[in-house]
Amino acid sequence: MTKALDLSHAGICYLPYSLLRDEDATPILEPWIPQDRTMLLVYSDKRHLPLKSQLFIEFIREKRAEFREKLSGISQT
Repeated sequence: MTKALDLSHAGICYLPYSLLRDEDATPILEPWIPQDRTMLLVYSDKRHLPLKSQLFIEFIREKRAEFREKLSGISQT
């Protein structure tokens, strides 16, 4: 939704370059570099998580390096 609004010139968005590199978006805050692009997973109690949630968390942990690269906005792919 955010990306769609930005690309229709109805707003601004904060997304990694890798999600916008082939689109008609105009950078407006290029000199500004955020210091933290941490992705957090928040869940209530590990002991009673559904299997789907446990598998998702494990997937994120296994792909941590790839997610860091994507969130950095400096994707190699």
